[in-house]
Amino acid sequence: MSFYGFWQGSRRDPKGEHDKAWNRTKATAWDAKWQALSHQARLAYLNQIKAPTKEGSYTQPSTPADKVPAGPLQELVAAGFVKVEPGSGKKPGRAIPLSTAYDFSSRVRSMYRYQLLGASHRENLVKYCKHAFYNQGETVIARVLEKAKIEDVVRLEEGLELYVTIKDWPDWALAAIGSKAAKPLLEAIRKAPGPVRLADLPGLVGGFKPEEVAEALTELIVNLAVFEDIKPDTLELVVGLLPIVRNRKAEAAKPRKRPALVAVKDPKDVGPPGGLAINDIRTFLLEVAGQSPRLRQDGGLFQKEEPRFLEALPPHPGWLDDFFKASPELRLQAAFQNAEAFEFVEEEGEERASWLRLSGKGRAWLASGLEDQYKKIYENLRSTERKANSYSYSESYGDERFLGVAVNVITGQRRGGDYYYPGYYEAKPEHRKAVRDSLYKAFDSLPVGVFLRVDSVIDHLGSEESNPFIKGLDPSKVTIYVDQRPVPRLPERRELAGKQVLRDFLLNRLVQFDAFRAAVDDQGKLCVARLPRFDGYFGRDYDPGEEVGSAATRVIVQPDFSVLVIGLDPAPAAELAPFCERAGGHAGQGALTYKITRDSVIRATGQGLAASTIVARLKKHASVDVPENVLREVREWAGWVRLVNVRPITVVRCPDREAVARVVSALGKKAERLSDTLVALHAPKLAPADRQKLQENGIIVTKDDIALPAPTPEKADAPAPTLPKKRGRPKKAR
Repeated sequence: MSFYGFWQGSRRDPKGEHDKAWNRTKATAWDAKWQALSHQARLAYLNQIKAPTKEGSYTQPSTPADKVPAGPLQELVAAGFVKVEPGSGKKPGRAIPLSTAYDFSSRVRSMYRYQLLGASHRENLVKYCKHAFYNQGETVIARVLEKAKIEDVVRLEEGLELYVTIKDWPDWALAAIGSKAAKPLLEAIRKAPGPVRLADLPGLVGGFKPEEVAEALTELIVNLAVFEDIKPDTLELVVGLLPIVRNRKAEAAKPRKRPALVAVKDPKDVGPPGGLAINDIRTFLLEVAGQSPRLRQDGGLFQKEEPRFLEALPPHPGWLDDFFKASPELRLQAAFQNAEAFEFVEEEGEERASWLRLSGKGRAWLASGLEDQYKKIYENLRSTERKANSYSYSESYGDERFLGVAVNVITGQRRGGDYYYPGYYEAKPEHRKAVRDSLYKAFDSLPVGVFLRVDSVIDHLGSEESNPFIKGLDPSKVTIYVDQRPVPRLPERRELAGKQVLRDFLLNRLVQFDAFRAAVDDQGKLCVARLPRFDGYFGRDYDPGEEVGSAATRVIVQPDFSVLVIGLDPAPAAELAPFCERAGGHAGQGALTYKITRDSVIRATGQGLAASTIVARLKKHASVDVPENVLREVREWAGWVRLVNVRPITVVRCPDREAVARVVSALGKKAERLSDTLVALHAPKLAPADRQKLQENGIIVTKDDIALPAPTPEKADAPAPTLPKKRGRPKKAR
């Protein structure tokens, strides 16, 4: 839609918004003639006679007259819809649709094509609006919402789904209609059990002339309150409410009951016990620790680096990837992004190349135990500190890091005599805390370890009477913001928004970060079960206990340094992986083989694992005694490691020992004596303040060469040291 075209539509007479495909005044003039036709004649006009062109058009479609039944053709000719031109010779005559009926033909064929009052043709509503309305009907929707005092800007599809198809839309449309006959006409149509024949409308509304009823009907149609259609069996013109609007009106009149939870006793398949996002982060960091990957200029992994990361990722069942629209490549990308978000990795440049290294936080996280890893991740997600290099306000105002979606629930305040509704960026910490507490209470009502259908969980927690975002609050005084947009204060919209936020939070945070376990039932429906870690996600104490779907895991350490992990419990694998190399299998598959190598122990020691910690973990998880040769080698390998620093320094070259002593005295802790003539300054360059300190101590910095001290007589007279002679036969002279 062009900007120019939009303003054209907004300045058009509201009654003419519907005249894009046909002129309604000209089209309705043929209604009585259509009603007088037989069913066969109507069917022939729609299916056998071609559509007419506009008056003045150079082209004139036609149909062979012998292809149309004689009786219906005569009716159409008599009514003025068609004319027949005689043929010449053996050529049959031609049935030509008259251009005078162009507007009616466009209208009736549109009804026949879209069938908006049919029970299964709701998807045609968008096509109809685009075809019949200027600006696709968006101007009409905006005008009705403005009259109803609803502040929202929507495109066509969103407006039809969220507003036009709800039970209150016809009543809102009345506020934008000036005809006095519109309200009684709408009530008559609403009371009818189904669509009403167009010819019967004047008789349903008393006290108004037929032309007044026709004008009211036009305004109702233009404002999308009622719709025209063709009765399938007789092809008569009918008018009525959209079936979904009628159904929602009937449902609203019934007493509401909170949807029940649907438990699944024996799921068909359960998701990996190692979790999803955190397990992928752990696998990604282990690969980075083993060999730092090279980065492209845009910060991504080089293509040749990806295969080893993809091979290391544990495979997911197909149903899980289908539900989360994931693939190994997308999982790798998400693990990389999460590692960066949690500051577990950092970029390091070396000679025109960039490499990805583990940061201090990443090494500490890998070296910690399983539950400590979860706790550190959860603490980061709960943090409300906004990063200095972040340009997203949603983290600090909408709690997107914790919820997976930017949400704010703000209570209005009194200012003077008026009621004031704060904006999205006026959210305070207490608003964010209230949302978290409300969500915790909602999900805390679910049983631990019981698989429930996701759709039943969302309907149960998000129904209007239990909506966690406004429960216990005055709905008229609360503003809900989702993705920085205010949710209109309508029960349907708030319930819909609440369910969407609950679903996003459940799937994108609680399931992804192992506070809930995913599964699938026999019908292919997604199920979830609450884990004890759910309390940890909200910062509360919890006992990990025995995880859903996990079984006792056996760990066998063999003398050849191989480690067999048999079982589904992810804890042993997570704590052994930092100082082992994966030799076969994946976590969560029930059988995993690790190998303890010299390189893997050295790598783990560099990440902060002491020899005592490695030995303690082996003894903790091993089902049988760990072989002594393994323990001895692990201690020796870990004890052999030394940590060194590599950092740039500035070298100060001095002429003698006395100058070195002055430099060290002047610069203090910044300086380090290297030799009798060299001092290391732990800085990339000498600061002006340091130069001043040196000058005060009689040390002048110069770029000229400095003469080194002459050797002392003792050293000059001393004989040169002799090297030990090599044994063996002397080599022949060449």
